[in-house]
Amino acid sequence: TCSANHIGYPTCTECKVKDHCSDHADSVQADATQQKCECDCRNQWKGDTCDTCDVNFTGDCDVCTVGHINFPTCTLCTVATHCSNHASAVTDDGMRKTCSCTCEDGFEGTDCSKCSAGHINYPTCTECTVAAHCSGNAASVTDDGMRNTCVCTCKDSFDGSSCDTCSANHIGYPTCTECKVKDHCSDHADSVNVIAGINGRVTLVIPAM
Repeated sequence: TCSANHIGYPTCTECKVKDHCSDHADSVQADATQQKCECDCRNQWKGDTCDTCDVNFTGDCDVCTVGHINFPTCTLCTVATHCSNHASAVTDDGMRKTCSCTCEDGFEGTDCSKCSAGHINYPTCTECTVAAHCSGNAASVTDDGMRNTCVCTCKDSFDGSSCDTCSANHIGYPTCTECKVKDHCSDHADSVNVIAGINGRVTLVIPAM
């Protein structure tokens, strides 16, 4: 018979990691029948001779491949699972620890689970625009900081959260003409004011005789 850790009487070949385990094992020993060598594959090598490494692994089958994280599970990074379905691309962080999302326009956060600046109401993340949210009457618009509502900076003649009313001393929305003594009072008044609640009319303050 063969001695310990040898197989195949009468040749009695010694079991060696390099020869019988593709050099990918921590150890090797002869089986009980001394007919074959049994490998204790290292890392994530598989197969009777430790010659198979899953496509999720690289190196000495001890590192996740690009786009996979958390050895030895080596989970594939996906837009659906790791980026809330709001990314144009995803890969690993370079350390194979977390997934790194390239969020679509309007989204931000490590997993694209928040609206970006100037967008509101996740998950739709609608872009704040002067036309849609400020009646076309704003100099600029952005979000409220909580990404819940759009905040308009109205032009001088306009007022209101959506710039849909005239500002003080202006009349006739949507033109919102400024009340002026020269234009509205024949240049014969000390001052002119809008009548509260009556659009398009002015009060005259006539100089004392």
